[in-house]
Amino acid sequence: MARRMGVTLGKEMDRYHEKRVWSGALDLRTAPYAATLVRLTLAAMFGTHLWWKYHGFKGDSQQFVALFQIQGYPDALSYYVVSAEIAAVLLLIPGIFTRVVSLYALPLMVGTAWLWVKHKTVFFAPAFGELPIVWSFLLVLQALLGNGALALNPPQPPKDM
Repeated sequence: MARRMGVTLGKEMDRYHEKRVWSGALDLRTAPYAATLVRLTLAAMFGTHLWWKYHGFKGDSQQFVALFQIQGYPDALSYYVVSAEIAAVLLLIPGIFTRVVSLYALPLMVGTAWLWVKHKTVFFAPAFGELPIVWSFLLVLQALLGNGALALNPPQPPKDM
């Protein structure tokens, strides 16, 4: 039996501790908090973007839809954009369906990145065209990490425990 942090652990707990706490360079004690930080950062980014959208268009959804029409995109795309942003804010903050929401919002950011590439204003442009690319990577990272700590929908323990 091993002694950790002043507590004597049984053989089973000792094996669990050795197997689960360190996985290569990843510290599994702090990884859930990193996932939470990414989750809350994404929610804040989507919330800020929604706030800008509402106040930038002064609550007029027709102006927002017209912006998509001018670019040649269908009207339904504007509704997807708003639904992805609302879902991200409402579900990422409490940590509900984190992976699903991250993957649902990913096409929005990939499409936005493509729009910036199409206009040739990606890297270090006055309009910060590289931000959707970074945002896309954060969404993929969140989908891989899962809910993290402090989530209402906590991850299920592995079956082998």
